[in-house]
Amino acid sequence: MNHSPTPDATRTTPAVTASPPTPLLRLHEYAVHLHSPRGTVKAVDDVGFSVARGRTLAIVGESGSGKSVLCRSLLGLLPDTAIAHRGGSAYFDGVDLPALDERAMRDMRGRRIGMVFQDPMTALNPVMPIWRQIALPLGRHLGMGRRQARARAVELLDSVGIPDPARRADQYPVQLSGGMRQRVMIALALSCDPELLIADEPTTALDVTVQAQILRLLDRLRAERDMAVILISHDLGVVADHSDDVMVMYAGRQAERGRTGSVLAGPRMPYTRVLLDAAPTLHGVRGQRLAAIGGQPPDLTTLPDGCAFADRCPRVQDRCRSEVPPLATVPSSTHEAACWNPVPLPGTGAVQPKDAVSAHQETSRT
Repeated sequence: MNHSPTPDATRTTPAVTASPPTPLLRLHEYAVHLHSPRGTVKAVDDVGFSVARGRTLAIVGESGSGKSVLCRSLLGLLPDTAIAHRGGSAYFDGVDLPALDERAMRDMRGRRIGMVFQDPMTALNPVMPIWRQIALPLGRHLGMGRRQARARAVELLDSVGIPDPARRADQYPVQLSGGMRQRVMIALALSCDPELLIADEPTTALDVTVQAQILRLLDRLRAERDMAVILISHDLGVVADHSDDVMVMYAGRQAERGRTGSVLAGPRMPYTRVLLDAAPTLHGVRGQRLAAIGGQPPDLTTLPDGCAFADRCPRVQDRCRSEVPPLATVPSSTHEAACWNPVPLPGTGAVQPKDAVSAHQETSRT
């Protein structure tokens, strides 16, 4: 009698490893240098990262570190006369962004890439009703008529949590609170269903309650629309709660980059460490002075030969002043840092960042 072969009871099905998501935006050795009366400003230099659909990349750093210049340059929002040099590559869904002419960039801007600007009071037109401002991209990119565009504007205002959206649509920016103006900016940026949303300090000058509402709104819209999001911030508490990946910038260059949890739990670049230490906490000792980063950022027209953070760094060595450290995976870490003398891992002398981000986490839960 013939018998079918008996399956091997010890045979196991090979584990299927999920492939990483395909990047929607990918930068490699990207650089933007600007003209100035004092010389060429290396505002962005040798930056590389990628962001996929449904994920949020946070870009953090002090004022002047290059965060906003980087993102504005990607959207062609810097005057050509201001740019002294642009190098490297920036591909959005296979499209070479720096190679686009102004007409092609206008088709990209707003339609496929939306941006929430830092100050909605100056970004919005003060003499145009809210619905008309939202209707402009709807007419240009989607061909909507006046009545259809107004109805869509009201829907968008409702989707971002503005009460009585039909009435608010006819109002002007000056008639709205700061939080409502920021919600209008988000509705405007999302009007044509972009695949990538760039949010440049979207909660600046807002109180902590409204800030938390705006950030939760962005999280919800990202999940619902499967958008990629770039969140520009100087607040590591915001980054801890609302991003998947983080890139820390200093003096136009990358200081550290990786998964948010990895970078904040074990920062290896001293600049990231002191940023965490400088964050106010809810558990500090009464009367104790807040930590501060000593010194001043370097002049971007005359950067030093070595690490730009060397003069302010508590771990500086001779090599730091003569050689620029490359962004590379640090031993025993899962992320990358640009440092010749990395901060020790937690448990070997480093301080955990828990208290450094607790202030934001506590307020965001209220």
